[in-house]
Amino acid sequence: MIDGFRRAGRADAVLVRLRRGPWLELATASGLPPMAVNRLKPVLMSQQSLAARAATGVIARSDGVGGNGPSSADAEPGGFRSQLAVPLRAGETVIGVLDLRSERVGAFGFADTAFAEAVAAQIGLTIRARRLEARAGGGSDPQQVCLDSLVSVAHALEQGDAYFAGHSERVAWIAGELARAAGLPEEERGRIEIAARLHDVGMMGIPDTILYKSAELDHDEETLIELHPLVGERLCRLLPDGERIGAWVASHHERWDGTGYPEGLRRHEIPFESRLIAVADTYDALTSERPFRSAMGFKEALGVLREKSGHLFDPAVVAFGVELAPALERTLSERSRFLKLPAEAEEASGFPSDGSTSD
Repeated sequence: MIDGFRRAGRADAVLVRLRRGPWLELATASGLPPMAVNRLKPVLMSQQSLAARAATGVIARSDGVGGNGPSSADAEPGGFRSQLAVPLRAGETVIGVLDLRSERVGAFGFADTAFAEAVAAQIGLTIRARRLEARAGGGSDPQQVCLDSLVSVAHALEQGDAYFAGHSERVAWIAGELARAAGLPEEERGRIEIAARLHDVGMMGIPDTILYKSAELDHDEETLIELHPLVGERLCRLLPDGERIGAWVASHHERWDGTGYPEGLRRHEIPFESRLIAVADTYDALTSERPFRSAMGFKEALGVLREKSGHLFDPAVVAFGVELAPALERTLSERSRFLKLPAEAEEASGFPSDGSTSD
């Protein structure tokens, strides 16, 4: 997972340090030669270092500008100009630090920090899941653990917004039905459903004050929100078929006429799978209650899709939606079937609901 993260991100080296009493001990590293790894020493949490600061629950960064590189306590491994340290959490407890290094000055910007926070959350979930698996005496498939962790994060994001509970599962179901109507094979439909289930997972790097804000977002907040497809893409690269799934997630807010984000792709430049997810996402959003508006009826939402067909959405995909309209209305009227209950979310993530942890 760490190797995939280093390739997906902009770090030259990635270290994961876990808390052991007053120390942060190296658990794994990527991007360092074996001799450098062997020389690494535990970091005392009382030291003046970025890693120790992150272990207190804050994000710590040095950009190498004006000689402001890693501190003496962080100096090993050497040769790096920039450092970003992000806390790893199990529930509310900090269990370690994700430590990124780069040979470039000013390597880690706002998007990189959001991405690192998202990956740190996923690593925390994975560590927790593997500990529980070890207790049960069984083995685990790392890629399946990774997928389960990301899905549980997507569900956890929805728990903070009662209006959108079950959204990712509904979008996955609608996208799968659209893919079926398009004649795509079952294996491909499965991949599309995974991408649809994870389409908003990149939101986990966005502060709750923005994510659940009921008022209109300002320009800076909108810019941050528009990063979430790219953060989601990087996370999905850690999965089997991650390059393709990530590309579909990255493009699910692109629009047929080129007015979408993050790249402004248009028409057939947008992956077909992303076009399916875009229609599914919009249809569910329109028919869901939101703090700033009431839910549309199914026919009214379908009318909006028809109106925007050829402008925002692929006309062929909208046509599939029109064809499926009766089935969509029947199934989505029972919206509770798509809700992830708290007990199920707790079981999937491996976290107790009170935020406590156990080793």
